Amino acid sequence: MKDRSYILLAILLSACSTHSSTDERLTNSIDSAVVVPDVQVSEKTIQGIMQSVPSPLEISTMIKESGGDYDRGILNKVTNASNYNSTFKKSINLGVFSTDLGYINIYSKSSDALSYISCVKGISDDLGIGQFFDLKAFKRLAENNNNYDSLLLITTSTFEDINRFLKEKKRSEQSVLMLSGGWIEALHIALKVHEANQNEDLKEKIGEQKIVLEKIVLLLSNYKARPEVKDLLADLEKLNEVYKKVEISYTYQESVMKEVDGVLVVEDQTTSKVTISDDQLNQIRSIVADLRNRITV
Repeated sequence: MKDRSYILLAILLSACSTHSSTDERLTNSIDSAVVVPDVQVSEKTIQGIMQSVPSPLEISTMIKESGGDYDRGILNKVTNASNYNSTFKKSINLGVFSTDLGYINIYSKSSDALSYISCVKGISDDLGIGQFFDLKAFKRLAENNNNYDSLLLITTSTFEDINRFLKEKKRSEQSVLMLSGGWIEALHIALKVHEANQNEDLKEKIGEQKIVLEKIVLLLSNYKARPEVKDLLADLEKLNEVYKKVEISYTYQESVMKEVDGVLVVEDQTTSKVTISDDQLNQIRSIVADLRNRITV
C-alpha cells in the first residue's frame, strides 16, 4: 500500500464526458446550497493516508492472483457518468472510475480500458483538473501491460500536481472525496471477488481496511457541514462500527537492510495478523453494497 494509490487518479484525469473545464464552471456546478469553508488538511496528513490506502493496481493484482476472473459487471457503468451533476458526485466517482480502470488494466481488457479512460477524462475536465493529464500517454501505458511502473510513476506525479493545485485553489474537499470514492470501489471489488472465491489472503486484506477507514472518516469529518458528506460519513461510521470488532495484532521484528537493484533499502520485518469472522465480513459486505449503490447511481 504505497503511494501507488493514485494510479487511480492518473487515469482518472484522462477521459467520462460532460464538459466544462474551468474553475468557473466548476464553481457553478458546486452544490452551493451550503457554503462550506475549505478546510486545509496538511499535505503530510493527506500523504500519510494515501500511503496507507491500497492502490487500484495493488488490489487488482491481488484479486487476479486470488484466481478471480475478470467481471465487468461489478464495475460502475460509464453511462452513469452523465447522471453526475454535482461536484460531490463527480469527485467521488472520479475515484470510483479510476479504481475500475486499474482493475481493467490488470486483466488487459484494452477495449474497456479506453472507454473508462475517456470517462475519467470527461469528469476530470468537468472538475477543472483535466489539464494535468496527458491523455495520449495514459492511453498508451494502459494498453501496454508491461508499463505498470511507468504508469505508477506518471500517475503519482500527476496526483501530486493535482493535490497541490487543489490546495492552492482551496479545494481540499475534492481530494478527500476522490480518495474516498477510490477506496470504496476497491473494497467493493475485493468483497465481490472474495464472495466468489473465498480467498483467505483477500479476506485478510479486507480486514486490514479497518486502519484505512478510520483515517478516511477523520478526513471527511472536516467537511461534514455539507449534507452529502454528512450522509456519506453516516454510512462510513456504520461500517466503522463493524470494523471495530475486527482484530489486528502485530509482531515486531527488527528491520533489515537489503540490496534491491543495486540500491540498499530498509525492509520492515514486522508482521500483522488479522482476525475477521464470516459474520463480520457479511455485515461489511452488506453496508458497502448499499453505500456503493448510493454513490454511483
